[in-house]
Amino acid sequence: MLVEQAVLLARKIRIYKKRGRFSGLGTGCGALAVALAREFHEALICATDLSEEALRVARGNAERLGVKDRIEFKRGDLFLPFAGKATRFDMILSNPPYISTEAFEALPPEVRDHEPKSALDGREQGMYYIDRILKEAAGHLLPGGWILMEMDPEQTPRPLGSSKIQADSPSIGDSGLQSPVPNGDGQKKVRSKR
Repeated sequence: MLVEQAVLLARKIRIYKKRGRFSGLGTGCGALAVALAREFHEALICATDLSEEALRVARGNAERLGVKDRIEFKRGDLFLPFAGKATRFDMILSNPPYISTEAFEALPPEVRDHEPKSALDGREQGMYYIDRILKEAAGHLLPGGWILMEMDPEQTPRPLGSSKIQADSPSIGDSGLQSPVPNGDGQKKVRSKR
């Protein structure tokens, strides 16, 4: 769902007409980065993850799908790989861990035991990574840049109401996209901020 919204938004605001710059934070298997590289052939895409194992899988997926040379994979925690650099992006995307520690423990084993805990557990109230991304993103966005994140619908009022990054109205600025966007299970939402 997140990548579909990113593609629609990039087309609407014409990021794809220039050599757009995208960052995928916590790339995991690389799905977001690979999909963007396949869609936008001239884009500069940087995917980060703390896990070397996740990056190995992501690189393998990018290679299998013929886009490995168009994605820069960096190991590090969220924006840390860009520390001290003037690296800025048109769009920052993330599907961060957003399940609270308490809710994580209650997940069915087929969910809880399928992914590494660090990929799901967003710590207290599930907001640890969401808050960090919103706090640190301003220094990594180009003027007019966007942040797209997947999170639980119960979590959206907090970051949209308290972030120093301007929260968009329900129609996400002038993009014409509607937010929130329910996932197929009706539980997850994609929220965009400018």
